Amino acid sequence: MNWPLTNGSMPSIRAQRWDTFVSFAQEDQSIADLLIHQLRSGGTSVWQPDGTSSSMVSESTAEAVYSSGSFVAIVSKASLRSPAVEFETQIARSFLPDSRIFPVVLAGANLPELPSWLSNRHYLHLSDENHLQPVANALRIHIANLSSPASSVERLAVRGTMPGRRPLAGAETYLNRLRAKSLGVSLLIGPASTEKTALAAEFVYREFSRYAGVHWIDTQLRSHRDSFARQIRSTEKAMRAGHQLLVIDSCDDNPTPRWFERILERHAAKNRILITARRVPNSPRLYVVGHDVLDLDASSVQGETSAQGVRAFEEVLRWAPSAGRGWESISDSGSDESADVLERLALAAFIPDLWVRGDLRREGDEELISLLVDRELLTASANGMELDPQLIDLILAAASSEIVASIARRLLDLLPAPTSADASSLLRHISRFVERVSIDERYFGDSVVLLCIWTGTVWRESGRPQQGLEAAQLATFMSRLRTKPETRLSAFGLAATLAADLGDHHRASQLQQAAIEEAIEMLGFDHPLTLAALADLGNTMRLQGRHAESIAALSHVLARYGESATPSDGRLAVELSLATSYREAGLVEQALEVLDRTIVADPDLKVRVDQERAAALLARGDVADVLPWLQERLQAAESVIERIEALVRVAAAYEKNGQLDAAERSQEEAIALCEVHLGATHPMTLEARQNLALIVGATGRAVDACDILRDVSTKRGEVLGTAHRDYLESVVLWAASAARAGRVDESLALYEQATRQLAETIGERAVGTLKAREQMLRLRVATAAPGTLEDLRALAADVEGVLSAGHPMTSRVRSLLASASRDYASERE
Repeated sequence: MNWPLTNGSMPSIRAQRWDTFVSFAQEDQSIADLLIHQLRSGGTSVWQPDGTSSSMVSESTAEAVYSSGSFVAIVSKASLRSPAVEFETQIARSFLPDSRIFPVVLAGANLPELPSWLSNRHYLHLSDENHLQPVANALRIHIANLSSPASSVERLAVRGTMPGRRPLAGAETYLNRLRAKSLGVSLLIGPASTEKTALAAEFVYREFSRYAGVHWIDTQLRSHRDSFARQIRSTEKAMRAGHQLLVIDSCDDNPTPRWFERILERHAAKNRILITARRVPNSPRLYVVGHDVLDLDASSVQGETSAQGVRAFEEVLRWAPSAGRGWESISDSGSDESADVLERLALAAFIPDLWVRGDLRREGDEELISLLVDRELLTASANGMELDPQLIDLILAAASSEIVASIARRLLDLLPAPTSADASSLLRHISRFVERVSIDERYFGDSVVLLCIWTGTVWRESGRPQQGLEAAQLATFMSRLRTKPETRLSAFGLAATLAADLGDHHRASQLQQAAIEEAIEMLGFDHPLTLAALADLGNTMRLQGRHAESIAALSHVLARYGESATPSDGRLAVELSLATSYREAGLVEQALEVLDRTIVADPDLKVRVDQERAAALLARGDVADVLPWLQERLQAAESVIERIEALVRVAAAYEKNGQLDAAERSQEEAIALCEVHLGATHPMTLEARQNLALIVGATGRAVDACDILRDVSTKRGEVLGTAHRDYLESVVLWAASAARAGRVDESLALYEQATRQLAETIGERAVGTLKAREQMLRLRVATAAPGTLEDLRALAADVEGVLSAGHPMTSRVRSLLASASRDYASERE
């Protein structure tokens, strides 16, 4: 028996354009403006009123309430008498569930006069402007939780092409209706722009954990016949087991296809099926199977609005390639359909590939894509889909910060983890988006900065730290406005990490110092993020050779963490860093004292502590005490990777003890395992062969070491490219080995190549470049090459500008310059 669920008095579903709507009386304008500013600065989008004074609600205001995901009511003596506030509240209560309405009661409000809907529910109390921050923080948390329902989507694996998640307003009632039944068929019907597909997707995101599997059939993808047929077969096979969730999107065929009838006939009773269509499908089997209908057709007015939007879109495209006439009429109209057209066009401008292929597409976008293609404004190129540049300029000029923030949030939901293999394929699209929105401060905000951070992290994972640093620096610049403190600190942290990766530890320490100052100002001196930034600075100081400062910073962080029976990973990381700083400063006993105080319950974490203790004992010369433990770890290795790493550590211990033959055998065994299980060009294989070359060189076989390093450099260049740091590291080692083998000309040519490419890749004053220049100039001094003294003076100036006065490299370069100056003076005499 059918039981249709018509919308009747139910509100229409809309794309959520704002996170919240703040309702207030004109008398409370000043405090409302401050609250709205606090919300926006934390990344919450709030509707901006048009500024016209009116005692009643304008049409645009009512539209804004309907298009907001939540409602904040500022309750005061004035608002309790305001017809406008009362009407706005009535709209919100008819449209939103109580869980999305947040009252904020101002001091002075007469509590006995509170309306009945408010008197018995929890509300936030705002006594004065000094308490705005905690109220705004509480509201942001509540509003953020609305867009992230409790059910995790990390395990969501859908078979088929499903659209990305998009915030909806007015969907809760419909979702509750769909949630009421766990098996059977539901129809979501209505014309285009009624958000049928988005509602079905939201149901999947929220309810997927209730089902054994999720399947999404997009009937518009049937042009790919083979893959579509395979999808139908695999879906039916899974549905035989029952308790599957299936969405059949855009089922508007008449008559319905055979596979549709077959699924209903065989699988409707044991599975949950959602069908989106413009009208109830003309299916004989559908009337046999019990089903319910959700009619999302809001009204004839909404259909007219959609038609107006398409006409406005066509008007824009007609005039866009010329002077932009017609654009002002749509961008200035302020109507809902105009904003919708702008957002769809913005997607086409910023990331056309992702829009066209469906990751960010909405229902009805096919018509817009066809219009763009027909006007030859959207074309295919070698780099993917491209939009006409003049149209892009117009879109950028008209797109609001809310539209850009909405796109950025959708992208963040879509993007894979920066470390995944899929991340690099999306990098070009996101980089283009970030580049375009960075030209105007209107677009700066938390989501856009997070996209910059994602981009920089992907560049780093791809072995291109210089591009990553550029993205991170852009993130720090953009984070000045409307950004959460933790996001701004993440931007500084990534920039510092990439600067350290590039060997520019001086720049890294500057960025970390700036992050600490920001953290103290925003969060306080003892906040965990402030202490984490200070710990990062301590690690960078260690890499700069500033061990005393590093030890002081890390000791301070450790003291602030306090005593803990079971240290957290953060505390343990600081303890290990402090022990390393002591060890590298030659204070081995202090390093061992720190490690002895470290309490670790987790066996895996204990291994990390023991490894640092072994390094400290090796530094003290206690090889005989360390070797048995390292050999024990070698025997306990459970995986090939663990065994390879253990062999490398054992080889290092043998080398430290002067047992070069044993070191060579262990390293060769590690190489053999690498080549069998990882391949001849795997990074671990090449690293192991490079270590072997250093051991071989230590035995006096410089020519053999040189040959190994030449082969490693060649393979790294082929696999990673000649701008990669690992390749350049191999070239520098090859040059040093060639010098020891007496191949001076070959060595100098390699040094010149490496220093030139290092300067281009990581910068002329990066520590890695400076080290290569030092080694090259040391060889040139030995061969009395002309022009060496001037180059040495330039190197000394660069080193002193980057490293501390007490750094070993500073001392070496000064000594080399002094010696060369004396030799030059004696030659002139």
